[in-house]
Amino acid sequence: MYLLGALPLDVWVKLTFTESLVDRKGTHMESPTHSLPSLFKQLGLASDPVGIEKFVTSHSPLKPGLKLHEAFFWSPAQAAFLRDEILEDADWAEVIDQLNELLHKVH
Repeated sequence: MYLLGALPLDVWVKLTFTESLVDRKGTHMESPTHSLPSLFKQLGLASDPVGIEKFVTSHSPLKPGLKLHEAFFWSPAQAAFLRDEILEDADWAEVIDQLNELLHKVH
């Protein structure tokens, strides 16, 4: 599991572009099936580190209890994708959960 709270957003976004991640103890962590940049690309959003950071900082924090797919800024197709992938616990679910955590934090 990623230590999202332990890393600044810009560092975390840069790490998602690497093949393998290492935790604070130096242990290699399993890479998710999909990365945050690939999720942004799937959603039709800027998928480079600067674009991701701008999106997250301009759309966070979401209200506590608000489901990610219910946020006002998603198109109907984006919201449906986010909702369905989580409900089906599909390959995208892990990285969608990570985005949810990022958008619920104050940056």
